[in-house]
Amino acid sequence: MEHEISEEIASQPAHESSINLDDLARGGDTYEVAFTYRIQTKSLKTGRLIGADEGRAILPLTWDEIFKAIGPDLLHQGERWTRNRYGIYDLIADRSREALKQKHPKAEVFINYRLTPECKETIYMQFRTLKLIELDKERNWVLTAAGDDYLANLFAVRKK
Repeated sequence: MEHEISEEIASQPAHESSINLDDLARGGDTYEVAFTYRIQTKSLKTGRLIGADEGRAILPLTWDEIFKAIGPDLLHQGERWTRNRYGIYDLIADRSREALKQKHPKAEVFINYRLTPECKETIYMQFRTLKLIELDKERNWVLTAAGDDYLANLFAVRKK
């Protein structure tokens, strides 16, 4: 996932905020994730996949689901570790597949899932405001110590 955000927003200092964190959506609260995707259908003549019409949809996800999907990418920033790369798009593809099939019954495949720019900025700024991520010296989003702890807690396997 690209870790870019508008210069104006990203350059704001991460100082003590007057925002009451208890007032912010987080954890199990739902956010409507806006995304785009491309639609491919099968050619009646050749049987091959053709076309790439674009669609747009919204998928409700919890903030924890979103953080769990993007967190590993931020944890391993700058390394060659790519197992979970673009996890948010895998999550969106998995959760939206049935609804998209109903919306586009002739479609064979949905590809190129992407967060809308506005949605991506909202997600990163929300996690920044919650002090889970920050910009490093190279202006890449990385986990804070609190974000690392929170992500570890999301992935932790509990006793039964």
